[in-house]
Amino acid sequence: MRRQFIILPWRSSKYYFTSDETPWYEDCDSIQKVVIESDVTAIGECAFGDCENLTSIKIPAAVKKIGDEIFRECLSLEKIFLSRRCRPDKLRAGNRAELIPY
Repeated sequence: MRRQFIILPWRSSKYYFTSDETPWYEDCDSIQKVVIESDVTAIGECAFGDCENLTSIKIPAAVKKIGDEIFRECLSLEKIFLSRRCRPDKLRAGNRAELIPY
């Protein structure tokens, strides 16, 4: 069964994934929801690229580093909930989602 939901940190010794090296890459077109837990501090370049059915995501305050185009080609992404400490310029590329600070 294909994943529709992922939780970060992933069950791996590596937490900074980028693009096609993510463990969820093969399922990226079926992922609809992502939960990023409070101990995640970085999101790699294009980490959610091509997750075309992802609709919303919440980025916690602990995230200090955000790679370029993390939501490239996320065509269904409507809302990005993010801490006021995050850099929204990194989140705009490749999507039309509403940025909702918390």
